[in-house]
Order: sequence, then C-alpha cells, then structure tokens
Amino acid sequence: MGVAASWQAAGTTPLAVLLAAIGGGSALFHLRATAATQLADIIPIGVFQLTYAGGYLRRAMGRSRTVALAWLLLFVAALLVTAQLPQRLNGSLAYLPAALALVMIGLAHYRVASSARERLLDAAALFALALALRTVDHALCAQWPSGTHWAWHVLNALVLYLAIAGLDDRPVNRLRASS
Repeated sequence: MGVAASWQAAGTTPLAVLLAAIGGGSALFHLRATAATQLADIIPIGVFQLTYAGGYLRRAMGRSRTVALAWLLLFVAALLVTAQLPQRLNGSLAYLPAALALVMIGLAHYRVASSARERLLDAAALFALALALRTVDHALCAQWPSGTHWAWHVLNALVLYLAIAGLDDRPVNRLRASS
C-alpha cells in the first residue's frame, strides 16, 4: 500500500484537527500567557509530532509497532533531555530533536516517494530557517521591534502544511523501475 493510500485509509483528519489545535493553543498563549494556555500551546504540538512520526513509521515505512514505539520513546527521551538544557539560543535547543526527526523522515521519504518526494525535505529546510529566526529574535528586538517571532509561527505553519501534504504521495516501485 502506498504512502497516500495508507494515510488515506487511516485518515489525515486527526493531523488536521491537531493542526487547528496548535494554531488555537498558540493564539491563546500569545494572547494571555498562563500555565493553562502554555499547556494548550505545547500539548497539541507534542501530540502532532508523536502522531505524525508514529503514523509515518507504521504506515509509510511499514515498520512494526515495536520498532515505531522504540523510535517514539527515543524521540520523547531526546525531547525530555533537551528540555532540561539551559535556555541558551533563546530556548531553541529544545527543538533539536524535532528538527533531526524531520530531516530523518524527509530523507527516508525522499528515498521511497515519487512525485513530491522533496516536500518533507523542504519542510525540514523551512523548519531550520524558522528555528534560526526564533533563535535570533530576542537579540534583534532592540534594533527591530517587531522581531522575528511572528516569522517563526508563519514558517512553522508552512512546515506543518508541507509535512501533511508530503503524505499524499506514491512510493516508487524500485523493482519494477530496475527491470
């Protein structure tokens, strides 16, 4: 079963719902920063990451539940470790596991996909740019009052769009292509 067919069978609706929850939670947190709105901001992001990565490993890459769970546990462990790092680089180090996971998924997708195989690598490149803008935001605020935090959010919306759109692809049948 191809990438698109397997995700269509499972439905990408949960990812779209999580995408809306990410936007809503972020808006709430930026309108009124409280402990509750911070949770509304970060929980949908974490659930999206785990849903996407787990679904990609299982459906697109055909990995077993055990392998997918092992990778997800490794990812969660990396997130927990980086969350404990000092808040250098404007806290951007905490996003390193997500950036690396997106690059790894993008490279795997590039290998097996056909028509839009670069979408996930494009998403990884945009995420790197977004992360760079987030990193320099505080340093630039004195010279540029609007800062770059808004660009972090806009680019991340595009990253998530590309990640979901990248699922609508067909794998290359390498055996048939080589005969």
